[in-house]
Amino acid sequence: MRLNLVRMGSLAVVAALALCLTGCAKADEQTQAVIDRIDAIGEVTLGSKADIESIRKDYDKLPDDQVKFVENLDTLESAEAELGNLKVDQCIALVDEIGEVESASEKSVEEAWSVYDSLTSDERSRVTNRDKLKEAKKSVDAKAKAEREAAAEAKKSTSSSKSSSSSSSKKSSSTKEETGRYYDPKTGGTLYTYSDGTEEYTDGWGNAVRGKNGKADEYTTDGGETWHKYKD
Repeated sequence: MRLNLVRMGSLAVVAALALCLTGCAKADEQTQAVIDRIDAIGEVTLGSKADIESIRKDYDKLPDDQVKFVENLDTLESAEAELGNLKVDQCIALVDEIGEVESASEKSVEEAWSVYDSLTSDERSRVTNRDKLKEAKKSVDAKAKAEREAAAEAKKSTSSSKSSSSSSSKKSSSTKEETGRYYDPKTGGTLYTYSDGTEEYTDGWGNAVRGKNGKADEYTTDGGETWHKYKD
């Protein structure tokens, strides 16, 4: 009889401990913070997006043995669904504001596309005018590409023009015939004359000046590699 009582007492203690362990378990500080934030969601607007997405991230980080304490999860899920509906309506409205696809502005198209791109696949399927948005995005991208190519071509043309101008300032093989030269022993310079009437004087150190009728038109300081217009 006594053994039975002892045995029954032991079983009662074990049962009590098990009940205590089950009943005493509770949400930790991190989990309680998620619960409290869900309770504070209130009315859902587009401005609630950042907060709702943040709560979902924090909930997904909870350990498996803590998620069971979040008894208001349905409130978060309802808020997410409502936010999704608002974003879909917003996207539809922005696409309607685009107007004619051919004349659509890049800014309005990019704004609508940004919202569309943030939607889930299910939400995108509910954007009733998404085909118009895709067509406008394609048109804007093509226009932007054409503008970039035109700018690149203009830049290339300008660069080529500068290069051509620079090349023309350099000394090139002349078709005019040299008709004479005179070396001045006093200055160490040489005077050249050409068939077109041009005269060129060089000092033997790479410096030279040339012109016609006694007037200097251009000069060089690098042995004739580059000629500069002479200014009085």
